Amino acid sequence: MIFRGLIFSALVVVALLASVGVSQTQQSRGPVAKLAAVMPEVIPVPAAAQPSEHFDADAATKAYLAEIPASARAFRRLL
Repeated sequence: MIFRGLIFSALVVVALLASVGVSQTQQSRGPVAKLAAVMPEVIPVPAAAQPSEHFDADAATKAYLAEIPASARAFRRLL
């Protein structure tokens, strides 16, 4: 009889923990989720990232990163 009570208690605890986990995953993740959902209609390609015979991947990456506003970079560091 005590064994059944322990099993029932354990199942209740597991069910409660599972419901808390599901409810947390369904909540919005704040401004990060909203920013990720917005896709620009046109993505401009910087001059350094244009295809050419002398393509430099480092320069292209720096050119793309330079287009990210400072406020967005500061926000990302907080995460």
